[in-house]
Amino acid sequence: MKRKTTIRGAPTSRKEMEQAWLRTWEELPQDQIQRWIERIPVHIEEIIRLGGGNGYEEGRKYFKRSFPGRRLKGILSTHTYL
Repeated sequence: MKRKTTIRGAPTSRKEMEQAWLRTWEELPQDQIQRWIERIPVHIEEIIRLGGGNGYEEGRKYFKRSFPGRRLKGILSTHTYL
């Protein structure tokens, strides 16, 4: 959601920020939300395995993508989210 709400720059006011986040939340596909929810137990297990603290790296490290990544360091994406 952060990427989608800041793709054209960060909102400049609290009102703009709230509107952007609400609009983005409403546009989220239900299956995406469900996938996030289904991954919660895996994240919790990893945090427990690491003994808590700040050692847990959240993200796709523990999940395989369905497509190969195409991001290159130093290259801006031309993909538009909004």
